[in-house]
Amino acid sequence: MAAEGESDKAVQRTESDHPERSEEKDVQRTKKTVALFVAFDGEGYQGWQYLKDLKTLEGVLEEAVFKSGGIAEGNHKALSKVNWCRAARTDKGVSAAGQVVSFRMMYHSGDIVSEINAHLPEEIRVLGCVRTTRQFNAWKLCDKRQYEYCLPLWALDKNLKGPPNSADKKLSKEEAEGKDGEENKPVGLKFDDALKTRMNSLMAAYLGTHDFHNFTVKIIGGSSQAKRHILRFAAEDSVDFHGEEWVRVRVLGQSFMLHQIRKMIGFIIAVMRDLVEPDSLATALQKDWNVNVPVAPSVGLFLDETFYDAYNAKWGKQQEVVSLEPFRSQAESFKRDRIYPSIARRNRENQEFVKWIAELHDHTPLHFQKWGLKDYQRTKRQREIPKDGEDEVSEGENKKAKSSELADAEKL
Repeated sequence: MAAEGESDKAVQRTESDHPERSEEKDVQRTKKTVALFVAFDGEGYQGWQYLKDLKTLEGVLEEAVFKSGGIAEGNHKALSKVNWCRAARTDKGVSAAGQVVSFRMMYHSGDIVSEINAHLPEEIRVLGCVRTTRQFNAWKLCDKRQYEYCLPLWALDKNLKGPPNSADKKLSKEEAEGKDGEENKPVGLKFDDALKTRMNSLMAAYLGTHDFHNFTVKIIGGSSQAKRHILRFAAEDSVDFHGEEWVRVRVLGQSFMLHQIRKMIGFIIAVMRDLVEPDSLATALQKDWNVNVPVAPSVGLFLDETFYDAYNAKWGKQQEVVSLEPFRSQAESFKRDRIYPSIARRNRENQEFVKWIAELHDHTPLHFQKWGLKDYQRTKRQREIPKDGEDEVSEGENKKAKSSELADAEKL
């Protein structure tokens, strides 16, 4: 809805109390709902969501739209007045190549994208602006969200604890010792068809609708919030990040919970490094079984694309289609020039995967050792049939145990 005192009729812009606003007296603006396609490097920002007195991506973007004349002075920093909404919220440090923001803009037929970008830093770019129906909502009408996760290839090699060119790349004899007591020799892992097939066969366990309470925090198994539907989860290819080979994984789903993708990736890495039995994935997806799943580093995660299939099917012939496709080349260029180099540099400077792999080897065996599917099924039967003289575990004790396990999980 329009803010009080405003209408959808064309208005002529006049002198502003904000000299930095790039308004022209002769520009006719009409209040219209639009969808902005935005790409950004999240390094140095406290996440997407606007927070007063903190540097957030949403705050910087709104300020740029205001300075370009796209938001009236009376609605400046009052996002609800312009029905401001985003397709997905990103956490601190997380980037995006295809974020979508919808709001009621003071619209005109000129080069809106260039006007907004003129007030944005280089790490944030508006890729395109699309006119939509009045009631379009970037969050509610988003059918699917696709994320990309990048991880260094060596992180999948059970014999390495750092990049192949590092001095301490090999695990010690004790660390690399296999279950049969024989030392595992470094194999120089390559991203070939065999490795890709193994990764994708493991990730296939996530496909469909499952209870993901073990892949987030503060969600109880069996609750409606825990159920999520994964449409696609696969390793795409490997790319060179400044001399280091990285694997790109894409996951497509309707919606995701806090830490869900990072925990899904963390579990796969633990399996690939032989720290977890493969059938433990099935155990972790059981609604009545609590598992502490390691959280992979945030540095490799970014929002890749959002989809509006139902909206486009209904309104695509009358309105512009809401899709990243017209701006695909700009999005890919931003990923290549900004997001991928940022991921590689931050990981190199902070040694995030090196530190995480070391902690994974320190803690994972303790948590995962007996979490195979057979152990789950046997233990489940034992729990369902209380022994003579013993009472079933109370609901309060279950919640207490769940709380304790969540606290342990956060350490990873």
